[in-house]
Amino acid sequence: MNILGNSQINELFLKFNHSELTYQKAVSLALGLRPGSASIKLLGQVHPCIIHSSSFSAARIILKISPTLLEELRLGSRLGVLKMSFQTSPSSPVEDFTLSGKYHLQSHQNAGDGALLLLIRLDFTHRPPEGFIEIQGRYLRLRADAEQRKDQRLTVDDDTLKILGFKSSKGDILIDNIPRKCVLREVSFGGSTIILGGVAKFLGEREFNLTLDMIQGGVLILPGQIIRSDPLEGYKAMAVLGLQYLSEKIPTDYLRAVQRGLDSESRPRPKPKTTPKPLVASVDTQNLTLKKN
Repeated sequence: MNILGNSQINELFLKFNHSELTYQKAVSLALGLRPGSASIKLLGQVHPCIIHSSSFSAARIILKISPTLLEELRLGSRLGVLKMSFQTSPSSPVEDFTLSGKYHLQSHQNAGDGALLLLIRLDFTHRPPEGFIEIQGRYLRLRADAEQRKDQRLTVDDDTLKILGFKSSKGDILIDNIPRKCVLREVSFGGSTIILGGVAKFLGEREFNLTLDMIQGGVLILPGQIIRSDPLEGYKAMAVLGLQYLSEKIPTDYLRAVQRGLDSESRPRPKPKTTPKPLVASVDTQNLTLKKN
């Protein structure tokens, strides 16, 4: 079920037509690829397979075959039909996609028991279905945004919290195996700025695990390293920390949240009736809260 319009899908197709996406486990989960749903039809036989990678013009596929079938494939018609199913969220319908094309044998190795693991490339003869372009294209755009806009920061306030989908600006952070309460001040694709109770000079250059609650349930867990630690002006026992996440451990839901937030910032907001007062942190280090002056 397409969410984007035809013009947006065409834009994704043109921009990412030759961008090959490797289907690692985290990527497959983010895309909503249903486990065990992929199969390829070769020489009239359907074989379960694993998607190694895909673009909008070709896919690389791994399957287990016999040496006899390998010889038949070398002499066969070279036509293949790939099928796979996606479900982008538990409440979304299952979408089945069929992509046909010409296959090319790339490499093989012994899989034991007399079988072979074969890697083939399937060059599509037609443009993929719109739904497939949307699912993979939106993910590719998200990763491109995360790289191109990695230095853009979004101030966390009541309005942006709703857009981000975070339950609260409060979070839990584990530093040196000590759990602490914190408050988000800014977020970006690759990190955030937080306020917490503690002496700044003792908190720098340490590893952390940040946990944030989502409005729709579930949590985001973001590991990384503290790259900046400054005292909060006016408070001896409060610190402002700059966090940098481990890029390979950033949840896709977090990236989508930041993308929504930054996109909303690029659109004009209605002017508030009154100028909001700045937020400052209280000195209650056990139950860290923010209050207005």
